[in-house]
Amino acid sequence: MLYWIIFCLFIIFILYISFSVKKPITDNDYFFNNFSLDYKDIFYTFSASWIGAASIILLSEKAALIGINSFFIIPLPTILSLSILFLLRKKILTNENKTLEKIIEKHYGKDFGILSSLIFLWYLILLTSSQMVALGFVGKTFLHLDYRIFIILSSFIIVVYSSLRGYKAVINTDKFQLIIIGAGILILFIFFLFQEGKPVINNLKFHTFSPELLLITLSFTFAWVVSPVSIQRVKSANSPKSVSKGILLSLIFLSVFFLIIICIGVISGESIIKTGLPELIGVILFILLISALFSTIDTMVNSSAMSFYYLTNKSKIIGSFIMGILSVIISLKIPSILKTLGLSSEILTEALFLPVVYSLLKPNHNKRFSGKIVIVIGIILSFLSFGNELFGVRTNFLWPRSLIISLPLLFIIFMVSLMVEGKKDD
Repeated sequence: MLYWIIFCLFIIFILYISFSVKKPITDNDYFFNNFSLDYKDIFYTFSASWIGAASIILLSEKAALIGINSFFIIPLPTILSLSILFLLRKKILTNENKTLEKIIEKHYGKDFGILSSLIFLWYLILLTSSQMVALGFVGKTFLHLDYRIFIILSSFIIVVYSSLRGYKAVINTDKFQLIIIGAGILILFIFFLFQEGKPVINNLKFHTFSPELLLITLSFTFAWVVSPVSIQRVKSANSPKSVSKGILLSLIFLSVFFLIIICIGVISGESIIKTGLPELIGVILFILLISALFSTIDTMVNSSAMSFYYLTNKSKIIGSFIMGILSVIISLKIPSILKTLGLSSEILTEALFLPVVYSLLKPNHNKRFSGKIVIVIGIILSFLSFGNELFGVRTNFLWPRSLIISLPLLFIIFMVSLMVEGKKDD
C-alpha cells in the first residue's frame, strides 16, 4: 500500500509540473522550446533523459556479474558519445535544418529523408520499449502488479502529459526528476557502503575482457551520437556556449552517476532491483527508478512524435500515442533490456552514423551516392539481426557479433564510393 501511495503522489506531482507550463503553439515551441534553452536546461534534460531505469538495472546487474568490465556497456559509450557531440556541437547548432530528417533530406534527397524518419521511429520505438521493460520490472517488484498492466498504465500517463505539453513538459519535469535521481543514488551508495562495511575496492571483480563488450560500446556510442534525442537537445540551445557548458556538465555528472551504479552492483552482487532492502531504502530506490523511467520515456515519446510529424505532417498528439502503443507492443514481445537496447542501436549504427556525420561535417558536399548506399546496405544488415528476434528468421547474424562484419564492411563501402564519386567529379 505504501508504494501505491507514493506512486500516486508521484503521478500527481508530475502531472502538476507538466501542465503548469503554457501549451505550445508552434512546432518550434512543441519540439524545441523555441530554441531558448540555457546551459542549465541543457544539462538537466540531457542528463535526465540519458539516465533510464533500464540502464540503471542493466548496469548494476552486469556489474554484479562482470565487475568493472561493465564500464564498457553504459558508462564508456556515454562518455564517448557526449564527447563526440561536444566536438560536433557547432556543426549541429549552425546547420540550417532543424531535424536530422531535414539534414538528411537536404544532403541525400527527399526519399532518404523519409527513409531516415522511418529508421528513427523504429529506433525510438525499440529504445522506448527497453525502458518499458524496466517499467514492468519495477511495477512487478514494488507494486506486485502484473508486468503488462503496469507498463500500459504508466505509459498512458506519460504519453498524455508529454503529448499535450510537448518538449516544454519534458524539460520542466526533467529538472525535478534529475534532483530526485541524483539525491536518491547518493543515499543508496552511502547505504551500501555502510551495509557492506569494507571498501569497494575489496569487492571488485576482474574478469577476462570480452571482445563483445567493445562491440557493445561501439554500437551504443555511434547510435547515441546520431540519435534524434541528442540532436534535439543540441538544437534547442540558445547559443553555442550553452551547448558547450551543458554537455560538459552532463558528461561529468553522468560519468560519476554510472560509476556509482557500478560500485553498487559490485558491492551488492546482484541487480539493484533484486536486492532485499529496508523499507526506507526501498522507497528511495522506487522513487529513483520511476523518476528515471518517466524522464526517459517522455523524452522518447516527444522525439518520436517529431519524426512521425516529419513523415506524416499529422497531429503531434496522435503521433505520440501511436509511438507509445507500438513501444508497449515491442516491450511485451521482447522482455529483455539489453536486447532491445542493442537492437535499437544497431540500425542507427549501421545505417545512419556515417551518412549523418558526413553530412554534418560536409553540409555542402555533393557526394550523395556514398551515403545512400550505406543507408540501404545498413538497413539490410540490421534487419538480419531484427529477424532473429521479431520475425522468427534464424540466422547467425546476431547483435553485437554482427558488428564485426557490418562496421568494417560499411566503412569500406563508404570510402570506396567516395573515391569513385571523386573520380567522376574530376
